[in-house]
Amino acid sequence: MSEHPPGARAEWHDVLLRLAGWLADDDLTRAREFLAAGRLDELAALIAGAVDTGLVPYSPGDAERLRRLLAGYVDDPSVVDAGIRRQMEQPPGDFAPVPPWGIGPSVVDEIDQAAVDAARKTTVSGLRRVWRYPPTGLQSPRRVYLAETPAGADPVEVTGLLQQALAEAGEAAPQVEAYSAGTPLPDYHRAALAGAEALPI
Repeated sequence: MSEHPPGARAEWHDVLLRLAGWLADDDLTRAREFLAAGRLDELAALIAGAVDTGLVPYSPGDAERLRRLLAGYVDDPSVVDAGIRRQMEQPPGDFAPVPPWGIGPSVVDEIDQAAVDAARKTTVSGLRRVWRYPPTGLQSPRRVYLAETPAGADPVEVTGLLQQALAEAGEAAPQVEAYSAGTPLPDYHRAALAGAEALPI
């Protein structure tokens, strides 16, 4: 597809917010890199490959929107149907402001500082960091950054800039959840915000 449909960038961003917590961290980070760069064909291919197992759940309404976004980029947009749930599940894991090594939540290390420095160069009006603890010991706890932007700002650009800064600071597959003020958020983000620590910007 040579031209991207109007509004596709914002719609993709919203869909990726809804897939957060279910999509593998590496896939989510790459998906947001592709979106920030305008590489929607690669984004669509990545998402189609990630959801065809049925392990990534979404509502019938979200499935319809995702199917529409994939149309024109992949051969079979109906791959999303495997993940449809009539009753949505809660994303696995818990959130806490305290890192796994026990340092108090108010400590800002070099990774956090990279996020703070990057946020100060953008329209971000609020930045929080939380630790996501997996339900089993098979995965390590992960930082998740929540960046609120004023209405009318571009959360896609903010996500790309913060991800890049965090990656350069040594954070693998940075998890950045950027959203506009007043946006209704999925359960994953509401739970993350409830356990998050505000960072000074």
